[in-house]
Amino acid sequence: MNSSQNVYSRGRGRNRNDHIASATSWNSENTTNRQTKNKVSDDEEGGYAVNLRLSAVTHGVVCHVNDPYHTYTLKGYHTFNHYFKLLDPIHGGTFPDVWSGYYHITLGKFKLNYKQNFGTLQAIENELSTKLNELERETKISKSLPQIFSTDELYIHPGQYRLDDRKDTNFVVFKVTPKSDDFSNRFISIMKQIRQTVLDVGGEWERAKTIEDYVRQLHVTIRKYPTSDFTADPYWTQQQILANAGVLRRLVHDNPLEFECQALDVCQSRRQGIARRQNDLNYQWWSGVTEITKFSGKCTGCNFVNSNRKWDGWCSNCGEYEVNKPVWSTDEISVSPPIDSMLSALVTAPVTIAKPGRVTKMLSLDFIVPVDNESEPLDEDLTDTICSIEEHLSLQ
Repeated sequence: MNSSQNVYSRGRGRNRNDHIASATSWNSENTTNRQTKNKVSDDEEGGYAVNLRLSAVTHGVVCHVNDPYHTYTLKGYHTFNHYFKLLDPIHGGTFPDVWSGYYHITLGKFKLNYKQNFGTLQAIENELSTKLNELERETKISKSLPQIFSTDELYIHPGQYRLDDRKDTNFVVFKVTPKSDDFSNRFISIMKQIRQTVLDVGGEWERAKTIEDYVRQLHVTIRKYPTSDFTADPYWTQQQILANAGVLRRLVHDNPLEFECQALDVCQSRRQGIARRQNDLNYQWWSGVTEITKFSGKCTGCNFVNSNRKWDGWCSNCGEYEVNKPVWSTDEISVSPPIDSMLSALVTAPVTIAKPGRVTKMLSLDFIVPVDNESEPLDEDLTDTICSIEEHLSLQ
């Protein structure tokens, strides 16, 4: 397939469009033309993704620190930053640059052709949601959730086929493995039914990468952007990432993670949501909070202007964070911890990451609080004074 060929399976009455792909090879040594050409950008207007939602803030992740029989949970804001901070206390905390509300596993992508008319797009979305609700009632997709995944593998993907300012920017992912033996068969079947539903409303399903490819190559992106505004750490250049690849892979391999995906979401691109908001100020594409206008850094929740007018996916004043609200989901978005979690049975020592209060301290180890199973919950006033976690975890 060359770049002039259509890369989507098309539904009824839609015009053919040409697209060029960003790189998504499973490893940098074995990149195929089919996977590195003709693939939709994550931020393309009209682009949608079907994602398994990973809510580390509310549900946490389980960390096996140097010992598979000694497990901890990390739960709260910037969970994966804290994980890498444990592995590399000097620079690890600034390695992930994905915002707290945006971690997920993608199972497929598609486009809805709306001819730049957001009213038309809303009508198509409504029709799609209605049909997906019917599919849910018939097949009970939600009964297949939540799912637990594990990872001890880090991969660096080449960025030569990415678009715009992300071109040539390598991105870094966890390769993840489902705990359920029937995950592949179950979710391939679910995704094929969702694909048919998308085609039924005139959508175009991505053809550059098959559903089987996505299920076989499950991953969670943890670093993807060309600059590091979120971390403000110049250490992680492309050259540094490549130079430290071996060390990073070994650290992740020695300290594996497990986490839970709670819902299946259909999400539009963030860029499209912002464009729709500019067209209609009553349209809300986010859950939680976001910035009022682009480059203002001003929180929609408390009107606080964040440092340097930069929006990093959360507000340093009210502590709320941004989530791209799904246009359809098997579950509601929640910013509160669940009553029950499948991860609970895996944990021997819970760890809480307290809500950050100031930007300068948000990645401090003082905010990682070891809690004994039999202890009373710690008062919020004490979380700032807890000694660093290295005194509690044997990391040497």
